[in-house]
Amino acid sequence: MYKIFCFWFGAEMNPNRKSSYESIKNNSECDVVLVTDDNLKDYEIHESPFHNGFKYLSLTHKSDYLRSYFMYHYGGGYTDIKHCDYSWRRYFDQLHNSDKDFIGYREINGGVATSHEDSFIRPYYDELCGNGHYIFKQKTDLSKIWLNETKNKMDEVYEKLRVYPGHYHSRAVFGGVHGDENFITDIDKEKYNYPLGWNELLGRILHKIMFNNRDRFLIGMPLPNMSNYR
Repeated sequence: MYKIFCFWFGAEMNPNRKSSYESIKNNSECDVVLVTDDNLKDYEIHESPFHNGFKYLSLTHKSDYLRSYFMYHYGGGYTDIKHCDYSWRRYFDQLHNSDKDFIGYREINGGVATSHEDSFIRPYYDELCGNGHYIFKQKTDLSKIWLNETKNKMDEVYEKLRVYPGHYHSRAVFGGVHGDENFITDIDKEKYNYPLGWNELLGRILHKIMFNNRDRFLIGMPLPNMSNYR
């Protein structure tokens, strides 16, 4: 019942990430499962295979995609690999003693990810959850919508993904690298047409679903610890 999934792909974790991961295992009082390239296939469901475009995603977007897949098919907790100093069990119990679909932490001001068309959602940040960690019941209607919308986005960008995969950087985005404007020059930009923005496969999808289903989740988990994890 008390299971948390973490995802890590690519190079070995640095010391800070390893320390954060150990803190989750030591303090959450849950069964913590690290999903990597080595064991990912163990979690692929035959009747619902991973999208054909998954292999073309950046490492960050792989994690974004898998959150929708795991939270629907398996339920349980998900967390970014950041320092944890509390037990998750009370939040599992709170969720499972309710009629809600999931529990998370309150989003911060400026944290809501939307497209330009959905920008009206941003002022409602305090009614939504952030995407750094949460706990879902298995196979809820809300998580089914989330997974389906994620599939739709993958279908939409699939042909471009095949031509312009995000393999050149773990934080690849359209036109370059998220958070590193100096990664490429203007001359090179045409080579980096990877067709996904930073929050396009997670926040822009899930925050809109949350907004339209504000009666289906609980807010009450602690904020993520954003210090000294990279």
